[in-house]
Amino acid sequence: MKRKIVLFTDERHMEQANTKLKSFEQDGRMCELIIVKSETNYEEILTGLSVGTQVLICTEAEEAQVIQRSALSLGFLHDDIIYMSSKEKNPRVFCSQCHFIQRVDQKIAFKCRNCSQKILPSDHYSAYHHAFLAYPSFQKG
Repeated sequence: MKRKIVLFTDERHMEQANTKLKSFEQDGRMCELIIVKSETNYEEILTGLSVGTQVLICTEAEEAQVIQRSALSLGFLHDDIIYMSSKEKNPRVFCSQCHFIQRVDQKIAFKCRNCSQKILPSDHYSAYHHAFLAYPSFQKG
């Protein structure tokens, strides 16, 4: 039996969320879309879900943290919660060497402001750091 999916999104990420939702539905998954608004009560929504429901979050990072904390406090497992990275203009990245978190303009190699290591942002999102991993870059230039 395939797990039910509940996808939280906001107006800004609706297109990305709908695309993902359609692919899940084509795969025969039961899905529910919840549009996040300022007055959304996450605990009320999450409390009504059955055990094993998968929670997908497609919002800005700050809002995703609130949803994730609510889900974890209600007993959801980290494995039940998936953050779909948004296309933020200045995403948060963390240095794999010193774990310093900073915002970047582009996904190109840059020097960490804390340890000066040349690093390159990846697509790996860390729920712990609420940021993308940036690993050492050994490219010339």
